[in-house]
Amino acid sequence: MLGLVSVGNAQITGYTAELDTAFGDIPSSDPLAELAYHGVYNIYANFTSPEDVLGSLYADVVALGTAPMGIDAPCGCFNPTSSTMLIEGNNSETTIGLFPEFAYDSFWTIGLADFFEEGVEPQLVSVETPNDLCEGFTINDGLIYALGSEATGWPANMIAGDDLKILVARVTTCGDFSLHACAQVFVGSLQDSTQQWCPDEPLFVEHVILGCTDENACNYNAQANQDDDSCIFVNATCDDMNELTVGDVYQDDCDCQGYSCYDPFACNFSTAGIQDDDLCSYVSEYEIVGNTDPYSATLQEYAYTETPGSTYEWTVQGGSVTVGDGTSILSVVWTNEGNGSVCVVETTVDGCVGQEVCLDVLVRLSSVQELPQGQFEVYPNPARDWLQLQWTGPVLNNARVVLRDAAGRVVLSQQVAEQEALDVSSFGAGAYVLEFSVPEFGSIQRQVVIQ
Repeated sequence: MLGLVSVGNAQITGYTAELDTAFGDIPSSDPLAELAYHGVYNIYANFTSPEDVLGSLYADVVALGTAPMGIDAPCGCFNPTSSTMLIEGNNSETTIGLFPEFAYDSFWTIGLADFFEEGVEPQLVSVETPNDLCEGFTINDGLIYALGSEATGWPANMIAGDDLKILVARVTTCGDFSLHACAQVFVGSLQDSTQQWCPDEPLFVEHVILGCTDENACNYNAQANQDDDSCIFVNATCDDMNELTVGDVYQDDCDCQGYSCYDPFACNFSTAGIQDDDLCSYVSEYEIVGNTDPYSATLQEYAYTETPGSTYEWTVQGGSVTVGDGTSILSVVWTNEGNGSVCVVETTVDGCVGQEVCLDVLVRLSSVQELPQGQFEVYPNPARDWLQLQWTGPVLNNARVVLRDAAGRVVLSQQVAEQEALDVSSFGAGAYVLEFSVPEFGSIQRQVVIQ
């Protein structure tokens, strides 16, 4: 097909193989599972001038006396686009997006690794197209070429360029392989300066399986023939992916495991690690501060040591919460005589829930004297603008009301008649304690709410 022509200084120096991707073990569920322990090799023709042009790869056993062309890979080649031995449109961005395994297709080419690059698509002329791309040196008469000319400018994929190499094949396989092809070169981009070159012997590539080759390592790979610095050993640090364990290391059985607290009352309780209860952490407990022997119908304040970011859930027995639930300070009006309690549970900013802390109280009857027999009414309750007071019973002189807010501050104090309307429209919404008193008899307290 082509005449063998020698030149004074050969411009192509040979073929070399570069490992592009090395696959290890791949789960069967992975779309690339069939590539386990495969290597993806790029085969390059190497040149001495960046202006050299690769015109074709070929074999012509009868006319030129070349050796047959082909790829001999006993393990076979990964070639999902087996309809052709050339790079083709399946190596496009759209196809690879749908079928990621196509990015590792095996093929012959002239400079193109995929169709994202600039250049012209190579063509094939072959009397004997192999059934399998990598079945051996079976092409006695064949030609792979790309179209271009010195006059119109050579396509970029045909030119050696600054790296002095042009991709001629990609082979994805699971074992050693050999490759042979002759090459036509236009020396220095000159179409009338042609080199026909054939290697003395096929390029032989030893398959590389990367992995840990140290038999003492947890991840020793008996199939690996090249160490990739991935070995891990017992007592090496690791991450068991559990936030509640610490000190994660590879144990004697090579399992990555940390240490954890087994106390179910601890904030960091977890049985995922090796038990170490010295690691247990808890929400600090404090005492509730407040009056333990309040009078009934009085407003009292209780406080718990505040931790930034924490919230507080209060529970009261024998009284009513006015304000403060969720915070560290609570206001309570005690309503029932006898034993009562105020309890709190703290939840930290990271969600750890502490133990319930309680303060027992003994609610005593108010020490004020009983008013003469009668009925004292306060309405509406809740009130918005006006609060109506009405005393039904014996005539009282010098009656007075005092209104206190949840903090115990006096917000209103005035003398009242047996029927009175109090203007509360200027007071903030919340719970208040209203005390109705008569100097010579005593007082009555009522809890009211202003909206």
